Amino acid sequence: MQRLAYGLEAGALPFSEARLFDSAVYAHQASAILAGRFDDPSLVAFGPLYGWFLAAVGDAWLPAQLALGVGTAFLIERTAARHSPAAGLIALALWIGYALPLFYETKMMSETLGLFFLVVAVYLLLDPGVRPLRLLGGGAALGLAVLTRANLLFALPFFLLVALRPSERAATFRPRGRSAAAVGLGIALVLGANGAWNAAWSGRFVPVILVSRTASVASSHGGWTGSLETLSTAGAPSAWDVVRQAEQTLASDDQSDGALRIDVLGWVRSAPAKLARTFSDVETTFQYGFYGERTEIRSLAWQPISFGTLLVLAALGAALIGRRRGLGAVLEHTPLLLCVVLVTTLFHPSSRYRLPMIVPLVALGSAGIVELFRVERASLRRGFVAAAIFVCGALAIRHWTHALAHPAMWQLQVAEGEYARGDLAASAARVARAMELSEEGDETRRRIDVLRAHRALPQ
Repeated sequence: MQRLAYGLEAGALPFSEARLFDSAVYAHQASAILAGRFDDPSLVAFGPLYGWFLAAVGDAWLPAQLALGVGTAFLIERTAARHSPAAGLIALALWIGYALPLFYETKMMSETLGLFFLVVAVYLLLDPGVRPLRLLGGGAALGLAVLTRANLLFALPFFLLVALRPSERAATFRPRGRSAAAVGLGIALVLGANGAWNAAWSGRFVPVILVSRTASVASSHGGWTGSLETLSTAGAPSAWDVVRQAEQTLASDDQSDGALRIDVLGWVRSAPAKLARTFSDVETTFQYGFYGERTEIRSLAWQPISFGTLLVLAALGAALIGRRRGLGAVLEHTPLLLCVVLVTTLFHPSSRYRLPMIVPLVALGSAGIVELFRVERASLRRGFVAAAIFVCGALAIRHWTHALAHPAMWQLQVAEGEYARGDLAASAARVARAMELSEEGDETRRRIDVLRAHRALPQ
């Protein structure tokens, strides 16, 4: 019901019809696939699997994504229920109560499909037994998640390391090695097949995507300004920048894919500011506006769980689970945490890039709440419960009352969407509102001038 209500209400905004930001590239991928242009540069610039998904479901992509969201929530509950049935129900409540997955389900963005494959992988890989076929399937699901969201590539080494960790069922190295090999084989089969497909059509073995200059540019700045303009080499940032880079690489005679060149000192200098934003209790959505949308769609506004709430509950869960079951029970949840830290410090600390982190946070948080009520000393238990209720309540109030920081920019973003879907009158009205809320020479006015120059807004 929650997703149905939001899906219906989201039609009041243009974003499910307009093709903005990365959505335009994904739509282009689907068109290229349907036309048989499997060597299109967009298919090696962005993860290709979401383009195949859009090509398969066509105009039904929105109900298909809402259905995937339901499936993801079910798998979250089933995974957490291995700790206890109560943990499964709590995990489901936390997942539903955190609005960002639902926010992305109504956008032509790859997050929903990527989260689904990721949660499938976690469900298979966190199996208490050592089952090679299950681990093989988990590795394959990880490979599919990477082909949907290429930034998840950074998680793969950590999943392999976790498979090698000692456990009660695999105390010696041989069974642990078999587990890691099964996971690695599943990953290799999927990524290898994609590389072979790309080699057949474009002449390049590209298992995931071509290396772009984004990480090199991001690390060389040495500081984080909070703006994506630092990642662009030619004015306003565009999703097509990476596609053009891929097109140039495919057209060149140099058969090397290039190298990921990182300015290590710049990376280190920018890391503190990026980490602070990564773990802040604020949603930073450069593509589409979460807080702006929440002001107009009421079904997105009631959820009480913020990112800070998930962090607090996960920290509590890690402490209690580690105390009861040992460090290994906590380490199995770390691959996605470490992946997100690498991605957000290398690139930019957006809510989109940190989204995979909520999978382990929900798992740890739900188990932690159950463990909290198992604390033997009644006085200590009551104190922890009271503190948890107070902190989570305060965070919920802060989340509900978070003010829209840039209302003029939100109006402009909606204007772009209205123009893209062809409603010129609505676009003009939103531009007028943006002008009222902004001042001469500020970022909104500059953005209006740029968009008008590129014929992305009414003149």
